[in-house]
Amino acid sequence: MQDPIDRPALPALDHVLGPDEALAAGEGRVGGKAFGLARMAAVALPGTEIPPWFVVAAEASVAHLWHAEAAESVLATLYSLPGAAQNELRAASEQLVGLVTGARLASPLADAVGQALKALGDGPYAVRSSMVGEDSTERSFAGQLQTYLYRRDAAEVLDAIRLCWASAYSPHALAYQLIGFDGELGSAPSPHPPPPKQEGGSLVPLGTSAPSPAPPYP
Repeated sequence: MQDPIDRPALPALDHVLGPDEALAAGEGRVGGKAFGLARMAAVALPGTEIPPWFVVAAEASVAHLWHAEAAESVLATLYSLPGAAQNELRAASEQLVGLVTGARLASPLADAVGQALKALGDGPYAVRSSMVGEDSTERSFAGQLQTYLYRRDAAEVLDAIRLCWASAYSPHALAYQLIGFDGELGSAPSPHPPPPKQEGGSLVPLGTSAPSPAPPYP
């Protein structure tokens, strides 16, 4: 039987993209938030500082599922969801999140993320989710996916990348995506630096929602 989606080849060094590469790759590979950040970086005015960052392309999340031998189970579960009751959606979410988070990232991708983090400098880092199709004319995905701030090192960033991918399978995110679901997989993690603390301890959000790491503001 033919695979319902292509098996991305590993190693996956080219799944880790910097701003220029993300701009060239387009929204279909890096998601709406990361692509928006790449566009902003390309036209930044003099004196405007955008912290360094990178994005793990959306196909890496699919490669992760194939590497974990979980892609077919994920797709079968997703295709069973239209018309599901709330309790069935919650049960499916628990299963899907477990499949995504239960396997370690493949060594080539983990190594590439580690190298990219070294180029960014010391943490802490922010890891944000960037969904393909996010902030589009059809859907916003506002509030659907997760962000993980103040990750201290590569191990915590790698865990946060899997958690960002898994957030696409939360009960509320699944319900949102079921509107016009076409069976496609993929969200793009991109890490970058966490926002600076402001008076009163509040945080100013950064303008990306993709797993991508970057160093803290000076």
